[in-house]
Amino acid sequence: MNPRTPSPPQSRGNTTPCRPDWQPGMVAFLHKKEECSPQDVHELIHLRAVPFGAFGHPVIVLKRLSPKSTHVLITTVSAYSTGENNKNPCPPWKQRVHRYKRPEDFRSFLGSERVSNEYPALLLDPGKQFPKPNASWVYVQNVFVVPVNVLGVFARAPMPPGTILTMCPDSLDNLLCHMADKCKVWAHRQALLDALEPAKSGSSYPVVSLSAPLATDPFFSAAPAPTAHRPNPSAMISIWNSRLSFASVLRGSGSPPQQIQPQGPTVPWRQRQTQLPAVRKPKKKPWEEKKNWRE
Repeated sequence: MNPRTPSPPQSRGNTTPCRPDWQPGMVAFLHKKEECSPQDVHELIHLRAVPFGAFGHPVIVLKRLSPKSTHVLITTVSAYSTGENNKNPCPPWKQRVHRYKRPEDFRSFLGSERVSNEYPALLLDPGKQFPKPNASWVYVQNVFVVPVNVLGVFARAPMPPGTILTMCPDSLDNLLCHMADKCKVWAHRQALLDALEPAKSGSSYPVVSLSAPLATDPFFSAAPAPTAHRPNPSAMISIWNSRLSFASVLRGSGSPPQQIQPQGPTVPWRQRQTQLPAVRKPKKKPWEEKKNWRE
C-alpha cells in the first residue's frame, strides 16, 4: 500500500490587511503604545523624542527617501479633545493648555476653523475627509521620525472599509514649505532621516581621494624624498656624558669636560646675592633700656 502523500495546505483568506507602501501624502495611523514592542517604544520615546500624546493618532507621511527606507518623516493630525459627537469643537489656540504655542503654527483642514487667512486650508483628495471634518488640525512643530513598522491603516467610522486618505499634492507642498520655514526641528529631523537611510549602491556622492599623487602624473611633480641629516662627528661632543677618563686627564692627553653655562638674559630680581649687607641695629636710648625692678 503506497503511503498517501500529504496534499499542500489550501490558502485561506488573510484577515490581517496588508501593510501599504507608505508614500508622502498618505494618512497612516501611529499605533498605540500598548500595540508597539518595547524596543519600538524605547526608540520612539527616548531616542526620537515622540511624546506620549502622539500615539494612537492619525499621521501624515511627509517624506520617505526610498521604497526600501525603514523610517519615514511624519506629523500628527489631532482633533484636540473634540468629543465623538463632533459638536462645538474648540480650536487648540483657544485652549488654555496650548496657550504657550503660537497660533500661526496651527494648520487647519478644510471645514475646521482657521487662525487667519495667511495660509490656505489643507485639502485631501476629492470626496474624502476626516471622521471629524470640522476638528482636524496640524501643529507644524510636531515633526517626528518613526519606523514604518509602527504605522497602520487609519480606519474610522464613517469611512468606508479599505479607504486610505491622501493629501492633495499642492496642499502637501504648501505644508512642507510652511514647516521648512517655521518648524524649529525641521533641519534636525531631516538629518536624522538621512542618517537612518540604508546605504545605497552606486552612490553619486563624490569620493575624496586621500592618496598621494603619482610621479607619472604630468600635473603633479614628484617631491624629492627628504634625505637623512647626518651630523658632523667632530661637533658631537658630549658635555654631560664625556668619554674622557680620569687617567687621560692626568697624562695630559685629554682635557676635563667643561660645563657650559646657559646664556640668556638675566633677570635683575633673580640675581643671587653673594653677600648680604650687614644690618645695624638701632641703639636704644637710655630711657628705653629696661631697668631692674629693684631699683
